[in-house]
Amino acid sequence: MESFSINERQPAAALRIRRAPSAQEIAELVSTASRELETLDVRDVVSIIANTGIRSGELCSLRWEDINFEERYITIRAGRGLHLRRVPFGSKVLEILMARREREPVSEFVFGKSPRLVIERVSRQCRSLSARICTSLVTLHALRLAFYKRWVESGGSAQALGLISGRTYTPKTRWQNPKRDFEIAAQYQANIEL
Repeated sequence: MESFSINERQPAAALRIRRAPSAQEIAELVSTASRELETLDVRDVVSIIANTGIRSGELCSLRWEDINFEERYITIRAGRGLHLRRVPFGSKVLEILMARREREPVSEFVFGKSPRLVIERVSRQCRSLSARICTSLVTLHALRLAFYKRWVESGGSAQALGLISGRTYTPKTRWQNPKRDFEIAAQYQANIEL
């Protein structure tokens, strides 16, 4: 029988277990990123994903016209589920979005002219910063997991979470009142904002 070491067969990255970062780790990441001018995008992306649960790819394609500042929601047009959905946001995300709008008033996209490049750079910077200050590696996907974890721990409705995350709409699962579920989602989201 052949014996082998796990390290010989699989890279270390494949062995990492994804875990949702704690609220304290996210706060440290945001605080550290806020101190340096070149990492302000990290602060913005981390805060938006950790407080809304949207995917990094959805953030890449986010345009200013997709944001309703008055009713505080983001319309996701090119999401994984291939249907439109609305994601509520609270006062901290509102503050970040308004500051970005002031910094880049002529840009079509929330993250500038090349949002994909910005998100890729932010992803690398986020991992690098988290390696220095957190107990585990924090990825953009892990920030989504943190949002879901806080949602569940706060007693949030699974159906409302499915509505804003784009996960549970199937022919078998139809909402009786999606508007009410969205309102519930907006209330829970405001309660768990970091």
